[in-house]
Amino acid sequence: MVSGRGGRQPAKPAVGQIRLLVLNTRLCADSEGFVVKGRLRVPVDAYMLLERDGKMLMLRRAPSAAYAAGLLCPPSGHLDEGETVSDAAIREAAEETGVRLTPDEVRCVTVVHHRGPGGQARIGWFFAAGTGWNGEPVNREPAKHSELAWTDPADPPADLVAYTWAGLRAWQAGAPYAIHFQEPGSPIRYEPHYEHELTLLGRPPS
Repeated sequence: MVSGRGGRQPAKPAVGQIRLLVLNTRLCADSEGFVVKGRLRVPVDAYMLLERDGKMLMLRRAPSAAYAAGLLCPPSGHLDEGETVSDAAIREAAEETGVRLTPDEVRCVTVVHHRGPGGQARIGWFFAAGTGWNGEPVNREPAKHSELAWTDPADPPADLVAYTWAGLRAWQAGAPYAIHFQEPGSPIRYEPHYEHELTLLGRPPS
């Protein structure tokens, strides 16, 4: 369309036509469309809490482990593509301890937004097996774990991973969500002096 001044006016979109405005050229595309550059993407961890006679099953990470070597944590691992978080927790329990669970035997007890001392953020989903779960746990991955250990969840041992402590504390407090942001220089292992780095969310009123 030409204006009266001899210039060309932009054509009006037809009825139902969508006009796309590019507001920021710093966009990257993925398989599901456009994603704003800088959007946080984090690993997802799935934990399985196996409690028996008031004790919690832990695995001691091998001395050669790249992360938290020699420290205790529950059966756990990363979410694989195509898995649900509950499926991942059930799979990790079976792979690491031989304990086989079904989805109706587990429940999510808390979700922790964690940031380690190095600044890496991640989301941890903590599931707990119901009472009466079957099987005798064994160390099925001795290259990754040096031993099994039963610990008192109410009295965290000094060689517990701090991230693990955060999930256990949130679960014991009845908090469905928690934020555990560690500062640079904070220890990987649990230490009581750093408990202030945990914020519990969503607890029912006392």
